Amino acid sequence: NRDWKSSLEPLYGWTRGTASFNALLHVRGRLRARRTERNLPNREERAADGTPAWVAPAAERYADEVAALEEQLDERGVRLVVAAFPHPWQVFGRWNNDRIGPVSRALARRGIEMADLSPALRDSGLEMEELYLFPHDGHASPRAYALAAEVLEPHVRRALDTRPALTP
Repeated sequence: NRDWKSSLEPLYGWTRGTASFNALLHVRGRLRARRTERNLPNREERAADGTPAWVAPAAERYADEVAALEEQLDERGVRLVVAAFPHPWQVFGRWNNDRIGPVSRALARRGIEMADLSPALRDSGLEMEELYLFPHDGHASPRAYALAAEVLEPHVRRALDTRPALTP
């Protein structure tokens, strides 16, 4: 997006924050989504467990990338902590399918632990607008980040306690 916006700098400067610019972003997003959908497996195909057929290969590829990153960080004496921050619709039950479990299991097969923040957010008793910046966007709110910090603290402490000593 930065490259795209910088290439349109004069136009972007005049139109950002306007309905016209928002409409342009919306159209661009729709075109990208349509192009991406053509390259995905059939959305109706299902694995034996009922999940869409594309989920398992995508989770495995993601886990491979995370494992490669962890290896690079480990060489530098840095521990990786992986956290799954769920989409609001996952937390509030509008999606019935598990979008985090397949990734968590793929990472676990590689010996990588993932902290799933879904239960803490779900059990908080807070409304969607309190946990996420709706209706403006779907990013987490400061309250959600505070809950995430509580969940992540033991994971980060464990990572700090187990990191190898750095050699000069």
